[in-house]
Amino acid sequence: MMSDYIFKAPSRFFTLVIGGGLVAGLLIFLAIQAIPVLGWILWLLAVASTISGGVQWYRGEMVRVRQAEADNTLDRIRVAVRHRDSERNRAELRRQRAARRGELMVKYAHDRELVEHIVLGLHWRGQTAGQLKDALGDPAEIVAKMQKGRRHETWKYHPAGGNRFALWITLEQDFVMRWEERA
Repeated sequence: MMSDYIFKAPSRFFTLVIGGGLVAGLLIFLAIQAIPVLGWILWLLAVASTISGGVQWYRGEMVRVRQAEADNTLDRIRVAVRHRDSERNRAELRRQRAARRGELMVKYAHDRELVEHIVLGLHWRGQTAGQLKDALGDPAEIVAKMQKGRRHETWKYHPAGGNRFALWITLEQDFVMRWEERA
């Protein structure tokens, strides 16, 4: 894209030179016709103004090319900084996950499979309330009730506006019994 712009400047220059040459030729013709009246001054002014216009145009194009190159360099620097920052963020996230994994390994007596399920944020039937909280965090809302002498709780996750939630998990006696995911 940048190279296209760089190559357009010289082609525009040559177009201007050819167009300028035609205009200059017309001016020369008129100057020759007017030489007996005005002398060579008109002819010299026409050539000088054509050359001056071409030089000014070329300088302007080169300034635009340099500015485009500088903008491109700034864009590359911004991308590199974002990439570096995202690498730092990923490294920090890996460090945090490793620390979390270590804490959970101690908490759950080095049960690797259980810890991996929790770290991945999974839920399953028979999971304890503590494991669910470790996996998904605190719910946005809890609805608790007693039914037939048993404690039933519905933990609602991922609010979707109003009283709508993307995930409803039902616990009985502090164990996951069922869940419902809604779009």
